[in-house]
Amino acid sequence: MDTYEEILALLKSDEEISRSHAVEWMKSGDIKVLGALYTLIDRAYYRIKPDLGMETTCDFILNYYTRCIVENPLTGDYLYGRYEAGLVMPAWIKHLWNKRPQTEKILGKVRDTLAEVYLCGDQDIRECIMYAVLEHVFADKDIVVLFKNWKKKLHLREAYDTALEYAKKELQEIPDSALQNILGKGKV
Repeated sequence: MDTYEEILALLKSDEEISRSHAVEWMKSGDIKVLGALYTLIDRAYYRIKPDLGMETTCDFILNYYTRCIVENPLTGDYLYGRYEAGLVMPAWIKHLWNKRPQTEKILGKVRDTLAEVYLCGDQDIRECIMYAVLEHVFADKDIVVLFKNWKKKLHLREAYDTALEYAKKELQEIPDSALQNILGKGKV
C-alpha cells in the first residue's frame, strides 16, 4: 500500500496513528499525500501518538498551504487549489494570532514565508497572496501590525498597500487614524 492509500485507510479507521509516520509523511514531495495528511491531521489529530506538537503541526500546515498556492493543484479529494488555500489561510492566521504569545515565532515564520512566496511567485501567486490571504487577514485591523515590515520593503510594499486598501474598502471600518495608532507614527 502506498503512502496516499495508507493515509486514506487511516481516515476511515479509528486506529492510533504513529507520530513518526505522520512526521515522515510530512516530508513527501507529493501534494496529494500532503492533502490527505492535512485532512487526517484535521480530523484525527487526537489519534496521533505521541502528540505532534504545535510547531510541527503549524510548520506542516504552512508548507501545505504555500505549496497549494504555488502549485495550484486541481481541486479534488483532500486537495486545495490556489485560492482555496489562500482563503483558508486567513482563518488559520487569525487563530494563531489569538494564541499569542505562544505562537509569536510561528506567526513570524508565516509572515516571512508568505513574503518569500510572494517575491518568488508569478503574478497569479502574488494576486492570491494579496487578495485571498492578506486582504482577509487585514480585515482584522489588529493583525495588520504583523505585516508592518512589508511596508518598508520595496518589493512587498505594493502587496501590503493593495491588501490594506481592499480591506479598508471592504469593511469601511479601518480609519487611517486607527491604523496609525496600531502601526505607530507616520503615514500608513
